[in-house]
Amino acid sequence: MFDPNKPYTRRDGKYAKIIYTKADGSFVVVNSDEHIYTVFSDGRYDWGKDNNADLVNVPKKIEGWLNLYPHSSLSDSKESADRNAANGRIACKFISFEEGEGLR
Repeated sequence: MFDPNKPYTRRDGKYAKIIYTKADGSFVVVNSDEHIYTVFSDGRYDWGKDNNADLVNVPKKIEGWLNLYPHSSLSDSKESADRNAANGRIACKFISFEEGEGLR
């Protein structure tokens, strides 16, 4: 479900900004070409089907250092990972992924 309070973009990756929320929950949007249009409260431009003008939330990018054990923990920096390492650490790797990656 689209959340206007989280980072968003158009479905085609182009810039869009909500400039007004209507009483019915729909949004008035301006794009990079200064074209103004309205989308439904779920971010869709056209009811029931995908369109390049739809607003979609941008997945949160997560990066950090992962101490690898038979069980694991994620740290913001290599130094933090080293400080929090416990006996039995088998590796320490930098990882980068988008929230939800690999779940679909």
